[in-house]
Amino acid sequence: MVIDIKIDAKNVTQMLQGYQETLPKGARRGVWLLTLRMQKELRKEIRNQGLIWRGKLLKETRARKLTKDSYGIFMPLYGKQLDEMRTHAVQLRRGKLITKWAQDKMPNPPAAGGYITVRKHPFIDAPFNKVVRQTKKIVEKEINKAIRRKGKR
Repeated sequence: MVIDIKIDAKNVTQMLQGYQETLPKGARRGVWLLTLRMQKELRKEIRNQGLIWRGKLLKETRARKLTKDSYGIFMPLYGKQLDEMRTHAVQLRRGKLITKWAQDKMPNPPAAGGYITVRKHPFIDAPFNKVVRQTKKIVEKEINKAIRRKGKR
C-alpha cells in the first residue's frame, strides 16, 4: 500500500518571496540606525572634549544617505584634521580666529606675534568602537522587527 501525500508549496513560496523585500529593508534600516547612533556618539564626544568653541563642528556632523544601500557621517574637514594633526606651533596674528580663541580660553595668552602649541584632539575612534560593538545587536533587532511586520500582513 502506498500513501500519496500532496503538498502545495504555493503559499510557502509566496511567503518566502515576500521576505526578499522585507529582509533587505530591515537590514537597511538597521544600518541607518547604526549611522544615527554614530552621529549621536560623535556629537557627544565633541561636547565632552570641548571642541564646540564655534559650534560648527557639532552642528555639521551629520548622518546622510549616500546611495540606496549606504550611509555615511559628514563633518567639516577640520574635524578630521583635529583628530589626526601633529603637535605644532601656531603664530598668533591679529584678526585670526586662533588668536581670538587663545584670548578667550587661555589664562595668560601670548600677545599677537607670539606662538602657541596646538595638539591633536582624538575624538573619532572611541565613539566608532563603541558603535561597532553594538552593530550585530541593532541590525538583528531591525531584521527581526521586519520579519514580525511581514508576518502580520
